[in-house]
Amino acid sequence: MSNVTYYAALPFVLDEDGNPVPGEAKQAQSAHQALRMAQAMASAQGACGAVAFSRSGDPVMGEFEDAKILELFGQTGDLPGA
Repeated sequence: MSNVTYYAALPFVLDEDGNPVPGEAKQAQSAHQALRMAQAMASAQGACGAVAFSRSGDPVMGEFEDAKILELFGQTGDLPGA
């Protein structure tokens, strides 16, 4: 079993009812890069927030742990810590 940790940033935008909905996640090379990307995404025009997170597991077996939130920026809805 070969565990790998992936890092990513996920932006949020407001839907027509004013609720935050996720945009397209972007993979990062490190936790630090994911944090920088999420912070930039949260500040981008049309965005209301973003989250940096990691996910560990075995991609060959398709078994992954739950995502771990590194940090939330802005309005992200019902995510833990939002």
